Amino acid sequence: MAAQQHRRLIRAWPKATSLRAPLFASGLTSAGGIMGLLGVAFKFYETTWNKDNPIALPHSFQYHDWVSVVAFAALAFSLYYFALKPLQK
Repeated sequence: MAAQQHRRLIRAWPKATSLRAPLFASGLTSAGGIMGLLGVAFKFYETTWNKDNPIALPHSFQYHDWVSVVAFAALAFSLYYFALKPLQK
């Protein structure tokens, strides 16, 4: 049973790797991890030395809900446009 599943996975591998979606998703995952570590570093800086975040933007457009909707729409469009095309050989 396991050998048959393994053979099916091996046969399906070239089709799965010909898409950009796995590469795109892994890039988004790693970028999210890096930004999370950067956020931890800034929070450590704030709490250790009791200073404000050195790159903090003033209260402006970033605190509105539509900014999040636009960012999510841009991410969804980039996933649709870039990740669903097959790789060129």
